[in-house]
Amino acid sequence: RPPGRVTTIAYTAPFPEVIFNTIAVEMPMFRAGTLTPDETYALTAFILFKNGIIKEDEVMNRETLPKVQMPNRDAFPASDDVYLDMQKRGCYKTYGVCMGN
Repeated sequence: RPPGRVTTIAYTAPFPEVIFNTIAVEMPMFRAGTLTPDETYALTAFILFKNGIIKEDEVMNRETLPKVQMPNRDAFPASDDVYLDMQKRGCYKTYGVCMGN
C-alpha cells in the first residue's frame, strides 16, 4: 500500500523558524512560553530529525536554524513585496482593507 500524504508541520512549514516559534510560544501545554532557548532548539532539532530533514548529530542553534532547507520552501514566495509592501497593494492598514489591485 503506498504511503499517504505527509502533513506534519515539518513538511508544511516553509521555514524552520516556524517550527521554532511554534514551540517557543505554545509549549509546554498549560505553561506556554516557559521553555529555555536551548530546550526550544533541542525540540526543533528533534522534530526536524524525526521527519528526515536533518541528521541526528546536527547542532541546532541561532546560526544553523535558518540554514535548514525545508521541503515546502518553494511553495511560498520569498519576495517581501508579495506580503509586506502594503502601499504597492493599496493597503492603508496592516490588515484587510486594500484599495483595489
